[in-house]
Amino acid sequence: MRRRIQSLMAAGLLAVFVCALGPADLAAQEFVNKQKITKAGFSRGPLVEFLQAIRNQAMASGVITFGTTAAKARTTATVPFRIDGTLYSLASTDDLCTMPTTTSTVTQTFLIRLELNTAGTCTATAGAVVTTAGGLALLPPRTASRTTIGHVKVSNYSGGFTGATSSLNNAAVTFVNGDMDLGPDALVTN
Repeated sequence: MRRRIQSLMAAGLLAVFVCALGPADLAAQEFVNKQKITKAGFSRGPLVEFLQAIRNQAMASGVITFGTTAAKARTTATVPFRIDGTLYSLASTDDLCTMPTTTSTVTQTFLIRLELNTAGTCTATAGAVVTTAGGLALLPPRTASRTTIGHVKVSNYSGGFTGATSSLNNAAVTFVNGDMDLGPDALVTN
């Protein structure tokens, strides 16, 4: 690890990164550990994505689940979050987020990213629908100046899933709290 850090410091990239996060930040250390250094240098794409994610992140789980209106998601706990470095807070909110109008069949899977803006308004954006057998469902890209509070996984929904209509109170639906862009340690499934 010492050699990797020295290589990154020589490239002039790590100094800015560590100063922004602090040397004890475990997520930063994990990021540094996973980077590949080639003759061409260091890929800046993942670094930029990671820095955007920590600048716009939920500071605690909102314990996302289905709302009173079963086709909407809700939070059951207060979510402190930051956007562009400014702190905000969202109280537990029923029927917070309407699902996108994405449809899938009983043999398909997709992920829905849940994001908050500075007013605490939730936006749900679906990734590509893939065949469950062999397909890899991916989250859609994050939106600038929004905080990802979690995502919803819809997989093998009996009878098919129709967004904004189908119930989220279903065994085929999984709620994941946290931001996948910050790594698996930032996620809590319920």
